[in-house]
Amino acid sequence: MTYKVDISSFFEMIDDARSRLGGDGPKITNDIIAKAFPETVSAATDEGCDRMFREGVGRAVASYIRKPPLSKRQLTLNDVDPEFIPLIEDLGSDAYYVPAKAGGGEYFSIPDLCHDKDMFNSARKFMRQKGEETLTEANRLDALFEAVFPQ
Repeated sequence: MTYKVDISSFFEMIDDARSRLGGDGPKITNDIIAKAFPETVSAATDEGCDRMFREGVGRAVASYIRKPPLSKRQLTLNDVDPEFIPLIEDLGSDAYYVPAKAGGGEYFSIPDLCHDKDMFNSARKFMRQKGEETLTEANRLDALFEAVFPQ
């Protein structure tokens, strides 16, 4: 018997695993891959490409969990004060990560964040922290570049 999972069923499996396991992409991938694609997992293992297959499914999972689960995607831009739309349009994403205090944070849409001050503040601080970490690493690379290729 050939088992085929459609894309919406795949996303439902991800949402179910995320509700049990939190936002950890590798754990979610491990939880659903054999359920979603049993024949492909078996064939990939037999052919020695199971790692490549797992990485591909993992990328799909990681991309999907950057957004809130379907059950939480209720608010739309219509639920946001029109005065804020120009600021929202300048953003580079439609969802941002809100870390959980004990790990396993989630991505939330801009409209959801605009309706929850604490979540919005957490997302904003997390993004700023990541930006500062990136700038610190860029400064280290600049120093290494100057050391390796002095002018």
